[in-house]
Amino acid sequence: MLAYRGSYSVRADPLMAYPDPIGSMPRMNAMQIDLTDDERKVVRHALASYVSDLREEITKTEKHEWLDGLRREKNILERVIAQLDVG
Repeated sequence: MLAYRGSYSVRADPLMAYPDPIGSMPRMNAMQIDLTDDERKVVRHALASYVSDLREEITKTEKHEWLDGLRREKNILERVIAQLDVG
C-alpha cells in the first residue's frame, strides 16, 4: 500500500470505494522528487501502464460509487505523467 506521511493514505485496491485523498490534498503538501532521466522514464512507463489498466477497469465497473474515484485517480495520474513528460 502506498502511503502519504500526512493525515491520509492512498489505497492500493482499485475496486475499493474511497474519498479522493490525493485531489483534496492542499498544494502546500506538494512533494518534489528528483529523478534521473532513466528513473523518470521508468516511473512514467509504470504509471502509463497502470492508467491503461485503470481505463479498462473504469469501462468494466458497474458500481457508480466506484467510478468517480477511479476517474479521479486516472485524471490525477495523467497529470503526473504530463509533468514527467516535461521533465
